[in-house]
Amino acid sequence: MIRLNAIQKRIEELKNYSAEPTIDRESLKTFWQKQHEQEGSYSLNVHYERADSIFPSIETYHVTYYGADGTPIRARLSLPRFSENKPLPCALVFHGYGDSKGFEEKHAALLLMGIAVFAADVRGQGGETGSLLKTSYGTSPGWVTQGILNPANSYYSSIVSDALRAISAADSHPDIDSAKLFAVGLSQGGGLALLAAALTDSKLKFVSAALPGMCHMDLGIMKSTGSLSEAAAFIHKHPEHTDTVLRSLSYFDVLNHSEQITIPVHMQIGLKDTVCLPDCIAAAYNRISSRKTLDVHPFAGHEMTEHVQRNMLQFVKNELER
Repeated sequence: MIRLNAIQKRIEELKNYSAEPTIDRESLKTFWQKQHEQEGSYSLNVHYERADSIFPSIETYHVTYYGADGTPIRARLSLPRFSENKPLPCALVFHGYGDSKGFEEKHAALLLMGIAVFAADVRGQGGETGSLLKTSYGTSPGWVTQGILNPANSYYSSIVSDALRAISAADSHPDIDSAKLFAVGLSQGGGLALLAAALTDSKLKFVSAALPGMCHMDLGIMKSTGSLSEAAAFIHKHPEHTDTVLRSLSYFDVLNHSEQITIPVHMQIGLKDTVCLPDCIAAAYNRISSRKTLDVHPFAGHEMTEHVQRNMLQFVKNELER
């Protein structure tokens, strides 16, 4: 019998790791039904404005659409002019925590593949988008503990809703092929992409999530050095709200939504990642029952390495050619 080396053993542990949902399915369903009803009372009111691009082969639009609380969300749509495919497949790109939608060059690899890119800011973070979210309780430094005692009016609820509405905003452009909309994201963006897949009744063709956040959040809040450490700091300051915070997080935990995903899924893990922990990602991945692929990078931390990006691009290419 050949003994597994330490790397092989760790990967096998992740493949076999299991975590039970932290909220019952009926409570989750009821919560999101109410959230969808609330979203319906606010018009998307998407607006495209042609913008100058420094790249002659790219057509660019500034985009504004509105969140479920009336917050104007800023996005950018980039279209490769050289593509012979019209309408175009389109990647909804969700960015990492504290980042932004960026410029066209940030998404050059997808554009070079002849794919349109719809990239939206996550409200309040590093882009051009503010937030009208009202909070009635103190927060820890950062964004994620805004409204955390009331999940229906929390920051997580707002950004997930914004992500869902981004799908409709992208789909409204005449050059986009509705049958070839898909989502990709890194870290926070990967978590949003997976939640969008779970909550949109297969409006997306597939999803690729690199080192995704928002997975197995009850474990992440204890061990992550990323944004969930803000929630940990909040509980450290207000231990009487521990159960309430954990309950709130459960509504936005990919782990609890994994079984709802019916489209092809690609996920990636870095074994040295201390932000989006391997065990957290594996727990969510292992509960997905649709066709899925997992790539594990033994020496990657929390970063979009060239290999992580190449694996994502190869998955996208393969799925679009099916």
